Amino acid sequence: MSDDAASVVAEAIRTCRRWTDVKLDDDAGLVAVEQDVRGIVAGRKVTTVLAGMGRAVEQDSEAAGPSVGLMGTLYVLNRLLFDVPEWVPGGQPRFAAFTGIPQRDGEVGELWPWAPAGNGGLQLRGHFRGYVGEGYQALREAEAFQRRYGPRLAG
Repeated sequence: MSDDAASVVAEAIRTCRRWTDVKLDDDAGLVAVEQDVRGIVAGRKVTTVLAGMGRAVEQDSEAAGPSVGLMGTLYVLNRLLFDVPEWVPGGQPRFAAFTGIPQRDGEVGELWPWAPAGNGGLQLRGHFRGYVGEGYQALREAEAFQRRYGPRLAG
């Protein structure tokens, strides 16, 4: 992987439409974000996307620390990049403090804001509802997802 490839990914991450900016009733906005995020992943190796994520975080941190917009993009990207299950048992380490993550019967909606689509793929369905607490540890979460779930197969 070249530095140029990571730079291209970092630029795409920084300039894509933000999930955190989509209004609650704007399903077309979710579709637009989904298209942008899929474009970041399409045809790229996981290592290239991860390097681009790291570069985007570095550049944002140099400015003033990762913005909520960037954190939201990385959150959505991690769940598309890795084969994250829809539900996992609660009590596992969390890397983010987004509000609105579904919970049921001791389980956490790990895949949210994505949802399974009828064709076996994913559809971005959940809206951003806020962020509280410490900054999102996107790169640590990506490492954990890579170990636990592996990359998502294209489709």
